[in-house]
Amino acid sequence: MRVEIGPVGRDTAVAWIAYGRRVVTHLSATASAGRAPVLARFGSLLDEFETAAAPGAPFHWTADAPPEEVEFLMKGLYEIGLVVESEHAAGHLPLRPPEADEFHHMIVQQVLAAVEVEGPAFAQFVEGLRSEWGVAGKG
Repeated sequence: MRVEIGPVGRDTAVAWIAYGRRVVTHLSATASAGRAPVLARFGSLLDEFETAAAPGAPFHWTADAPPEEVEFLMKGLYEIGLVVESEHAAGHLPLRPPEADEFHHMIVQQVLAAVEVEGPAFAQFVEGLRSEWGVAGKG
C-alpha cells in the first residue's frame, strides 16, 4: 500500500521528529523485548522523516509498505503514546509539544485512512483504534 504524510509545514514536522527521537531514546533504554522492534522501526522512520523535512519546503513523505507493517506501526504508535503518558505521570518524559500536534494528527489521520481501505480486517482495526484513541477519530 502507498503511505503518504503531508504536505504539512516543516516546523511542525521537525518538532515531532525531535520529540519522537527523545521518546525512542528514552523508551529504548528500558524497552521490553516486545517493544524493541517497534522502537527500532520508529527510529528508522524518524531518519526518513528527517530527510523529508528539508529546509525551504513543506514536509511530504511517501513510501510503499505492506498493510500488515503499517498496522503494526500504527498499533505501536498508539501503545507508545500510552507508555509516554505513564512516563509523563512519573516525571520521566514531557508530553508532545504543541508545535508537533499538527504533524502528529496528520500522521494518524492520513495513515489510518489509507489502511482502512485495505480490506475488512484493516477497516475493523482502524475502527477499533478510533474508538480508543481520540486523535484517530475522523476529523
